[in-house]
Amino acid sequence: MDPQITSQVLRQARVHLLAHGECPPGAVQARIASSWERSLRAGVQPVGRVSGGDPLTGTEMRQVLTRSEDLLAIARPVMDYVFEQIQDSHSMVILANAQSTLLHTLGDAPFLNKAERVALRSGAIWTEEARGTNAIGTALVEATPLRVEGAEHFLEANSFLNCAASPIFSAQGQLLGVLDISGDQRLAQAHTLGLATTAARMIENRWLLARHQRDWRMHFHTQAEGVGTAAEGILALAPDGLLLGGNRAAMQSLKIAAADWGHLHWDDISAMPLRDWLARGHSHTERLHLAALHTGRSVFARLVLPPQATAAAATPAVLSSDRAVRAPLAA
Repeated sequence: MDPQITSQVLRQARVHLLAHGECPPGAVQARIASSWERSLRAGVQPVGRVSGGDPLTGTEMRQVLTRSEDLLAIARPVMDYVFEQIQDSHSMVILANAQSTLLHTLGDAPFLNKAERVALRSGAIWTEEARGTNAIGTALVEATPLRVEGAEHFLEANSFLNCAASPIFSAQGQLLGVLDISGDQRLAQAHTLGLATTAARMIENRWLLARHQRDWRMHFHTQAEGVGTAAEGILALAPDGLLLGGNRAAMQSLKIAAADWGHLHWDDISAMPLRDWLARGHSHTERLHLAALHTGRSVFARLVLPPQATAAAATPAVLSSDRAVRAPLAA
């Protein structure tokens, strides 16, 4: 559909929302409609001055940055990489924390000047309650990657933006923040959401590796060449095989929920018990063909032990384990 026609339809839908308290059926995609209705209930007005979310400055902002030091250290190299891909496209890359406070931005100078006019800068707070439907705040509420294009923004002032954001999760499923790519709506790129999602997963993987340096790790993928890439599944394990956490690829592949961490063991999900891995020996380059019992899928995987551990030292903890044998999860 022509962008101008789309904008007109969206504006008419917003008028209907203001008059009746709900969006007309089918006029707006479901997630955007839900966000618009939340924005209205929060008292946000599409036109006029933003009444909340004043940018943090001074001591408050320094405290926020201090609390976010680890996330910033891990995310900055990924943001640099993303910016190389979108440079000179009138766009910017944004990292926000779980409270929608912008922590760090990179962008083309001409677009940054336009973004400043709507407070798209470090220290600004982009919750739905403050700024209505927007990719950063709405992705955090929905806990899923999403795009907010042009007039889909609840505030008229933000309708020049095309934004794609992906939430960032810890290995235990805690929401850490969001990675957003925003640009000029007239120059929208179809691949932006995919790039933001990939970047978020790169940050998640780096976070997992940093936080679980002293734990055992299982890296796996359905293709041998996929092990070691941004698409691999990663699980953190205790020496007895207890699953401590994992990335989104692992959770999706193995159908594991965040509530399962600390309850399931490797032997619950794998056709090859952990003791067999250790009996065979291991190396950082070994890839073995495995089957996840509760999914039936085969994967290539490698077990990585931390520097202070050795298979010989760790094996007794696994071989002597007297925990009860659990039945595999249902498919």
